[in-house]
Amino acid sequence: MTGAVTALDTAWPWIAGLGGLLFLLIAAQAVLFLRQTDALRALAARQDRIEARESAAARPDAVDQESIAAQQRRLDEALENLRQARDKANRADRASQAKSAFLAMMSHELRTPLSAIIGFAEMIEQQAIGPVGNTKYRDYATDIRQSGQHLLGIINDILDL
Repeated sequence: MTGAVTALDTAWPWIAGLGGLLFLLIAAQAVLFLRQTDALRALAARQDRIEARESAAARPDAVDQESIAAQQRRLDEALENLRQARDKANRADRASQAKSAFLAMMSHELRTPLSAIIGFAEMIEQQAIGPVGNTKYRDYATDIRQSGQHLLGIINDILDL
């Protein structure tokens, strides 16, 4: 078949042209696909970054809320401790005032009669009210005065504490 022109020989340029056109269409489609894929990848990366920021922003809020709650609990405990300390200080102050009032009253209630006993014992001892007929009574008066002074010294020491 030399010299004879076949249908294939005449169709070949058309087939090659159509093949080239098909290749160009496929290449253009691939370029469009890659561009869309790149755009989608960029959008996905941007969305990931946004979600990461939102997640990071949400976590510190949760951490901050926990931290704030913990600090609030510590503050409440400190305020309660302060209130209890003030209550204890007030009770101690009232007890101290009551003790001072009691000691002032006891000082008067103990020292006044004891001073009178000591004074009368001295008067008997010195025979200021009249002679004591028996020396034994003067010795008793001396013992009463000395014991009274000793007791007054002990009372003074106790009340001074």
